[in-house]
Amino acid sequence: MINKILFSFLICLFLSALFAQDDWLIRKIDVTHNHVISNSQIQKQLDLPQRTFLKKLSFWKKQRKVTEGEILNAIERLKNFYQKDGYLFVEINYERKKINKYSDLQIFIEENNPVLIEQINFSYGSVHDVETILEESGLREFITQNEKFKDEKVLKLKSLLVQLLLENGYPDPQIDFNISKSDSSQKVNLTYFMDNLVKVSYGNIAIKGNDRVRDKIILKYSELKSGQSYRQSDLVSTQRRIQQLSLFQYVTIRADLNGIHNQTIPMEIIVKELPADFIKVGVGYGLEDRFRLSLTYTRRGFLRGARNLTFFAKHSYLEPYHFSLTLNQKAFINPFSSFIINPYLKKENESAYKINRYGLNLTFQQNLGMYSNMFSNYRFEKNYIVLKMEDYEEADLDTEYYNRSSISLGASFDNSLPFSFPEKGFAISTIGTLSGLGFNSRYHYIQSIVEVKKFQSLWSGLVIGGRVKLGFMKPIWNDLYTPIEDRFYAGGSNSVRGWSRGELGPKSSEDLPVGGDGYFESSVEFRQHIWSIFYGVAFLDMGNVWAKYDEVSLNELEYAGGLGIRVRTPIGPIRLDTAQPINSKIKRIQVHLSIGQAF
Repeated sequence: MINKILFSFLICLFLSALFAQDDWLIRKIDVTHNHVISNSQIQKQLDLPQRTFLKKLSFWKKQRKVTEGEILNAIERLKNFYQKDGYLFVEINYERKKINKYSDLQIFIEENNPVLIEQINFSYGSVHDVETILEESGLREFITQNEKFKDEKVLKLKSLLVQLLLENGYPDPQIDFNISKSDSSQKVNLTYFMDNLVKVSYGNIAIKGNDRVRDKIILKYSELKSGQSYRQSDLVSTQRRIQQLSLFQYVTIRADLNGIHNQTIPMEIIVKELPADFIKVGVGYGLEDRFRLSLTYTRRGFLRGARNLTFFAKHSYLEPYHFSLTLNQKAFINPFSSFIINPYLKKENESAYKINRYGLNLTFQQNLGMYSNMFSNYRFEKNYIVLKMEDYEEADLDTEYYNRSSISLGASFDNSLPFSFPEKGFAISTIGTLSGLGFNSRYHYIQSIVEVKKFQSLWSGLVIGGRVKLGFMKPIWNDLYTPIEDRFYAGGSNSVRGWSRGELGPKSSEDLPVGGDGYFESSVEFRQHIWSIFYGVAFLDMGNVWAKYDEVSLNELEYAGGLGIRVRTPIGPIRLDTAQPINSKIKRIQVHLSIGQAF
């Protein structure tokens, strides 16, 4: 019995050795006779491990071995790459040269001549309208005679033909193509067959799923009009228009292909309404605003229209109270505009002053695209300010009520993603303000602010973010000062983090920050994913504030560097940063705890 077991074991060992594949350690890969495809592209397609210079330096890491089967698959992958580029008759061979434990791989390529397209035909039966559509579109010239037969371009033309027909009244075109050999050597004929060409117009338009929002509100922002020729872009635009009303969880536009009658097609706009009432309570703590509590209540579809009414209340150390009511009229002039009425009442508590504000904002906002918008704003408010300084040279900043009337214009672009934790994208915003427009407005000045941000994912969870922000203010119409509450301040968790809130810049004789009319800030931050929801951050901030806008000097920038931790949560990152001034006499470490990215 033991002899039989031993014999069976030896037989298995022999067969394993006989059929085992010879694994290769590839030292280098040489490619010869390639002219059309570069060596770097070929190496990328082969995707085989080699003993490069960098890998030699990483001597502690073992190089992965490859089997001959992997080599054959790599050759086949390269052949397919050539054939997609029109070289259907490419020949690829390889030779192995063994050097000690390594192997050199020699790739021999015979590219041969590419296959060319001799003729392109379009078959669409007796639907003569298609001929006119093709001529006007210029798609007949998308692939030219004697052009290389490329898979990508042939399939792209099929996709473009589908889109062309969808935009010209044909809701369900069926398109295929056929390749036939030409009489000429290494040439083919290409024929596109178009079927199911039924041209229609919009028929009945039904609204489904709405309860509170009336049909006429939805139809007002629809581009689907009965009797109008069908266009796929109308469906996309209508969905976007209605979704931007912020009244619906989702919007679906559906064409009833089975209900086509007398060249009309029934349409359905299917919506799911968001809850009418939305309540959000916020509780948090930050080292700057300390304990904070907020309440937001929103009534969607207020008075059954395309408008939302929001009440907001907040308490914190920096804002002992803040109450506001916002009526947002969506689609005010066009589907992508809003008109916002916002009365408010709040108290602000800063180190150099306390101020009570109550007033009214009137804002017109226009979305220019998916990532950009512009706005204009008029603000009137009545302020009551109390300075915390005994002796301040700007004598007109005394305790009293005064009016402020101003108009602002702004624009922004932001395609950074994902929201609240950006890893890629670019953002820019700018706003200009003119204050002192009638209503006995006390202060007269102009102000401008520009901010640019950029995010780039590098490798292995590392993201680099950069920001530059600058601004200036200038008193006008014989005024000597700008209001202390509207000036620029630097320092704090969202500014130059080596200083506490507002600490960087001009100060009073009592060492309290009084802000300035010139401002510059810049930051660079490296964000590295560590584990699960935890991220590590290293950053460098720089900036300063100057009393006058024409005193700004980059030679007077203050610098701070530091480290931080981010905890990713559904409401945004919880942030802990520690920073210390670099080129300053101040050597203390500042600690910042807050929610949300620094920028």
